[in-house]
Amino acid sequence: GGNSDGGGAVGPYNATGAFCNCDFVNHHATFKGGAIFFYNQGSLTVQGSNFVGNYTTQNDSGGGGAIQVNSSSSTLNLVDNAFSGNTTNGQGGAIYHNGVGGSVEARQCSFSNNTAKNEGGAIFARRVTTYGSSFNHNVSSKRGGAIASFDFNLMNLFESTFVANTSATGGGALDNLGYQPGAVGNVQSCLFSANVGVDASSGDI
Repeated sequence: GGNSDGGGAVGPYNATGAFCNCDFVNHHATFKGGAIFFYNQGSLTVQGSNFVGNYTTQNDSGGGGAIQVNSSSSTLNLVDNAFSGNTTNGQGGAIYHNGVGGSVEARQCSFSNNTAKNEGGAIFARRVTTYGSSFNHNVSSKRGGAIASFDFNLMNLFESTFVANTSATGGGALDNLGYQPGAVGNVQSCLFSANVGVDASSGDI
């Protein structure tokens, strides 16, 4: 349940802290973060939790079907979480982080069947780092079926898998919204398979 302009379950939340072993299911926010809306300059850690069927309905003020972070320098630490079936009419089907100096770090997380009407089927952020995470069957109606970033130089992906993600334009798995020529980031030991960029020359990136 839950229905709020920001953070259908928790928010606005402005204290550095952590959520562990929680289930966030079918929460709704109009604008920011279907389950959690965080706007502190510190860090937020979410560990061992499930986010299922959370959503936001408006297409302005960001999105984040599960979590929105609205801070210029905060870090969102995600450890051993599952994000499934979260949706937004904005950006970031599961996660939205609008901070220029902030970051999203996902370790051993799974993102599946999340959907964004705009960019980033699973994650929309400037800085993204993943370790051992999986992105399967996420969809963007614009760009970046799994992840949309403003700067590929700030994208670090390690031992992660990207399978059957889809975007209407741009990369089916990853998309660089900042248009830096030749910017590819740091991608090591990752698997890309069956990703589709409908109007792009590359299915993956």
